Amino acid sequence: MRLSLKILLLMSLSSGVYAESRGLLVDAFLAPYQLKLLNNKNNCQLTISQKEKKAVILQLESKSPCYFFADSSHQTAQLYSYKEEGIENILLIGGTAVEQKPDETQQLKESSQDYCSQDIQAIILEHGEIKLGNRNTESTACSKDRLDEKVYRQVVKQTRSSLKQLLQAQKKSKQPIAESSFFTNLQQKIQAIFSSDKAKE
Repeated sequence: MRLSLKILLLMSLSSGVYAESRGLLVDAFLAPYQLKLLNNKNNCQLTISQKEKKAVILQLESKSPCYFFADSSHQTAQLYSYKEEGIENILLIGGTAVEQKPDETQQLKESSQDYCSQDIQAIILEHGEIKLGNRNTESTACSKDRLDEKVYRQVVKQTRSSLKQLLQAQKKSKQPIAESSFFTNLQQKIQAIFSSDKAKE
């Protein structure tokens, strides 16, 4: 029986396997790529750099702050490898804060430095190429949680996009509307108004 990612997360978090609660982990390494999460804007950004090559920045859908799920030391990102699937390494990003009532938020701040998120997204190194998995929403987990390997295995089965595809889509979404199209539409509207006035005469 195949379990959903949400159920696997609940099982993982109830198993009592946790990393120590500290600051959010925003740096990771998938040889030969250096990864860094930027949380200075509304949406998280992922910087991917490689020696002697220009770094690229991807805009993520998740809201800031984002972080990498860590191993038991909470100093490095948790990595898994699935050679049979052609996957050299996979790590997971958490992001978009879980909405809480004011009193719950206050209790959380007083009790720990933990931060809980509702999005999970995978970064996968497959055949030497970086790929980004689909964003899984409503997948609640916290920065101190050390996720079960089953969660990573489940994510591997989901759709992912290459870095080239993601950069092309990002570039396309940022292209401004051409001024000519704006003035063309405006001109057409003006002509339509005068045409209707002449028809009435």
